[in-house]
Amino acid sequence: MKYLTATAILILIWFTAAVSNANELYIWQDKRGEKHITQEPPPEGAQTNSVIEYTPQPEKEVQQYEQQQRIKFENQLVEQRRQEAQEAHQKAEEARQEAQKAKSEANLVAQEAQKYIDSHNRNQYMRRAFKYERRKAAEEASAARQKAQEAEKKAKDAEQKARLADQLLQEVLQQTQDTDQNHGQ
Repeated sequence: MKYLTATAILILIWFTAAVSNANELYIWQDKRGEKHITQEPPPEGAQTNSVIEYTPQPEKEVQQYEQQQRIKFENQLVEQRRQEAQEAHQKAEEARQEAQKAKSEANLVAQEAQKYIDSHNRNQYMRRAFKYERRKAAEEASAARQKAQEAEKKAKDAEQKARLADQLLQEVLQQTQDTDQNHGQ
């Protein structure tokens, strides 16, 4: 309640300051205990709580301040979008490298599995004796290929996110440029 009263008083002070060109506001209580805010000094016998001195702000200064705040906000938004795009590109590059590594590993495992299968597939006895080992080698090669495909999909998703981040950055830059042109007119 105390903050609400203080906020109401400050709003009233601001409104009163905007309406008039006076340099002092008086906050006082009358004999019944009611608070008043006036530009004129309180009547005799009233309890003065405080006198606030202020300097009215010309409209041009207010507009300049608002424009500075808008520019500051837009610059922060642009920087945030730029950072998001940079992080997305970095993640995409890491995903591409991981996909390339997984693909290389898959090729290596597949080659080793094929060599093993070829070397143990020469005759009927070796085919029967090493049937499970050959199957295991083929399954390892298949799993490595699957891992490589998943890594490539992850890289494509990361590249898509990077493109989206770039697009958002360009939209913010365009909005900022349009806003600057509109305020410049």
